[in-house]
Amino acid sequence: MKRREIVEALPLARITPSQQEAFKKQMIRSAKDEVAQGRARTTCNAHLRNAGQLFSVRARKRYEGLGLGIPENPFREVEREVEPRHYCQSCVIMETVVANARHDLRENPPHACVAFLLAAFAGLSKSEMDKLLWEQIALERRQVIIRTTPYYRPKRRAREQATTIGELTIAELQQ
Repeated sequence: MKRREIVEALPLARITPSQQEAFKKQMIRSAKDEVAQGRARTTCNAHLRNAGQLFSVRARKRYEGLGLGIPENPFREVEREVEPRHYCQSCVIMETVVANARHDLRENPPHACVAFLLAAFAGLSKSEMDKLLWEQIALERRQVIIRTTPYYRPKRRAREQATTIGELTIAELQQ
């Protein structure tokens, strides 16, 4: 079968947003646990993003003159899934690190230890730490809320979420 026949075998006009939503739901539902569901959401977003690239301005320029009759991007209408935070898990013994940090940072301004604890236990990036506002720290809920502010805009929507912080960090913040 020639390439054009393969392409025309499934017209893009037949790929509807409702079919894409059904695909996402089925993929997420088939995941066994919360971690697998998070991975499934990330994978769904990647599939939609990659499929949408077929309709980018650059790609459309390449299609000119081929007579393919490319429709508008059918993947643009589908809402992306909220992805879990993508971060590494470490096997460092944090009690030792915290004890060393308290010792090393005691000569510095008191904010240095708090900044360290937030970075270590909330998994914040340097950029998030640098632009964090006090109003983004909810002590009563034990959370740091990463969101768009006048000073910070996350690179991805998935970065806008709350992160739980521990009692040690809360105690330091309340001092």
